[in-house]
Amino acid sequence: TGLGNCTATLLDTRDEPERPGTPAYVLTAGHCIELTNGNIVTDRPVNGTLTFNYFTDSTAFKTYPLKTTTWRSIQGVDMAIVELDVSLQKLIENGIQPLKLAREKPADGTDVLIVGAPYGFDQNTLRMSACALQPAQEIVEGAWVWRNTFMTRCQDVRGGGSGSPLLDRASNGIVGVIGTGNFDES
Repeated sequence: TGLGNCTATLLDTRDEPERPGTPAYVLTAGHCIELTNGNIVTDRPVNGTLTFNYFTDSTAFKTYPLKTTTWRSIQGVDMAIVELDVSLQKLIENGIQPLKLAREKPADGTDVLIVGAPYGFDQNTLRMSACALQPAQEIVEGAWVWRNTFMTRCQDVRGGGSGSPLLDRASNGIVGVIGTGNFDES
């Protein structure tokens, strides 16, 4: 988007029976879409693109346009759901696999993975870090306050990693979205 680069995750919203033309939605951090505070954005057009297959050993990146900010907030929670201008079925046909949301809140100490693409780093493609969830109180950063959060000590959570999925290592279910980090002093 115009705000820079972030990471997002394709959501598995398939149901039975699967319908053709099911919209494709991605989950990311709310501040990746816009920075207004104190409001929830719904059903607003958004400009930008999302690139899949963003692996170091691949040149077969696949880029699709964003369509609509379905829901976004950075007050209390830093999260957004964005519709792509392509169907979920078309993405799956193109070899892109969506991930399911976890059904339960994970316990402290749960082994997790963070998969994101930090920008302006020695490697701009996807990276993965493994660590464990830790309890966290509310997080305050500038004008923003986020509640009901997790904390990790995963490495390499840097700019561009915002919006990265926090995955339960045992199930690959999405348990959270990266909203901030404290790798550098600023």
